[in-house]
Amino acid sequence: MKKRRIIKSIFASMLAIIMVLSLTSIVSAADPKATLTINNTVAGKTVDLYQVFSAIKNGTSVSYTLNTQYKPFFTSAANNKYGCSGKEGQTLSDAAYNYVANLSDNGKVDFAKEILKWSLDSANKVGKYNDIEIETAEPSTSVSVQDYGFYLVYLKGASDITTSITGVTEYSPAILVNVTKTNVGINMKSSYPTVDKTIGNENHGEAAIGDEITYTLTSYVPDMTGYSSYTFKFKDTLSEGLTFKEIKSVMVDSSNLNADTTGTAGYTQSIDTNNILTIEINNFINYKSNVGDKIVVTYTATLNENALVGTNANNNSAVIEYSNDPSDVTKTDTSTPDIVPVYSFDFIINKYYMNESNQKTALSGAKFKLYKDQECTDDNEVKLVQVDAGNADNDAVYRVAKIDENGVDVISPANGKIHIKGLDANVKYYLKEIEAPTNYNLLFEPIEITIVPTYTYDKLDSYKAEYIYNDATSESDNIENLAPIINVENKTGKELPNTGGMGTVIFTVGGLAIIGIMVGFSVMSKKKKKM
Repeated sequence: MKKRRIIKSIFASMLAIIMVLSLTSIVSAADPKATLTINNTVAGKTVDLYQVFSAIKNGTSVSYTLNTQYKPFFTSAANNKYGCSGKEGQTLSDAAYNYVANLSDNGKVDFAKEILKWSLDSANKVGKYNDIEIETAEPSTSVSVQDYGFYLVYLKGASDITTSITGVTEYSPAILVNVTKTNVGINMKSSYPTVDKTIGNENHGEAAIGDEITYTLTSYVPDMTGYSSYTFKFKDTLSEGLTFKEIKSVMVDSSNLNADTTGTAGYTQSIDTNNILTIEINNFINYKSNVGDKIVVTYTATLNENALVGTNANNNSAVIEYSNDPSDVTKTDTSTPDIVPVYSFDFIINKYYMNESNQKTALSGAKFKLYKDQECTDDNEVKLVQVDAGNADNDAVYRVAKIDENGVDVISPANGKIHIKGLDANVKYYLKEIEAPTNYNLLFEPIEITIVPTYTYDKLDSYKAEYIYNDATSESDNIENLAPIINVENKTGKELPNTGGMGTVIFTVGGLAIIGIMVGFSVMSKKKKKM
């Protein structure tokens, strides 16, 4: 009997535990009262909610109660700004809610910024409504809300989420939302610091080796509400084919900043071994009243001998590194990279003659120089350096020289092909043959060559060379994965007699003999007539 009692007691205890666990499970799995959908968010960011008012809904009527954490905010404002000083309990709640409810759209945005700043101040000890981190998704983020209320929604690190609201001209990284329905949706522009990188006004560039390229980086002063300090850096990764030269200017709105090595004013710059250029605006928090003002950095770089040619782009990628957590100013995030490609070009000279079977045959020993003017003056020579002399199996390779390098004559190898790299597009080049192979005629004028690229948006799809010789316009042979091929023919010369040589003497003597015979015939003819 005792054993049965013990067993019954154990089963009863187990049943009680199961019931408690089941109840706990039911409570923890309770459906939220509402789902807040935040539209136009990007992935991987964080959203925080602060409950300013709780709400109880009875039919169509709703009563609001101020969160006690915000009592100091409403009651201690200077000059009784919110009309709540000295009020307590429901009277305070009603006064605070009436103030917020009667604000204009711009006023609500401005107020959202004020209360956000106060909420983020650690001295005020305001707790977030969400006890776990809410990560954003793309294109929208759903947040479960267990209690009706009036919420401050803050996209952490955002610079401005209000510019998408019609008629609103104020800036704020937060917005107020009334959640008293099962499903509430809001449209927020997930705006974070970004960088727009250009070459001139273009999103791609074209250059020859040695050319100086001017880059422009553009961003805007973000909203820094709640921050005691703020990190703002341009970080630009240059490809191996680009050599940084100098910063031309750094401007915030119309103010031109100066380089400063102490890190207290202006900007500091550095470039590391990975070719990453960093430009940091010092004490950036001092620009907190300049929200929305344009930040423009201009710098130059040179295309160097390591530049890729053809459809292989010399990419250059810029980002902004910026603060993204007012509670920890050491935390930063980076913007989406803006990549600007620079293209450099090439062509192949196919030097040949027509053999007895009327077939193109490689011709070695032809010498050329390249110029940028039709007269082929020394001042406009495009100096070239040899990379590979070539042979019967391989092309000779030359590239455009850097400013401190001396040029050499370009010579066709045994296979007749000369590969010239590091050229610009849409520029008229003039290829002049300065020495023809033995027994071949020299080209009587330079060949005008222009490289013509084709793009889809800012990506190079293909390129060709158009060239003119003897008033005839031709187009390069374009073979996939090869540089455009320019066919240059040399023709065999015919030997002519030298002035003053035996040929001239023979012709002279023969000519005199003919003249003498003709004179003799003329005299004899006259004598016959007289007889």
